[in-house]
Amino acid sequence: LQRMGGEISAPETIGTQVLLTGQAPVAALRDYASDVISYTRGQGQLSCTYKGYFPCLNQEEAVARTGAVVWEP
Repeated sequence: LQRMGGEISAPETIGTQVLLTGQAPVAALRDYASDVISYTRGQGQLSCTYKGYFPCLNQEEAVARTGAVVWEP
């Protein structure tokens, strides 16, 4: 998650399982479910919930990709 511009909390061990909690931009998580399945050899699960809006880390790239116009006061 950190490589995707996100943050992760310390892992929590529950019996033989490990719970990872963190946050990352939605755009970075598009294929992450496949990655989780791959690196856990089919044993991992991904659950995502909406946390809100945060400043865009790569605004110029995002605007260029969408063709949106940025309003600046």
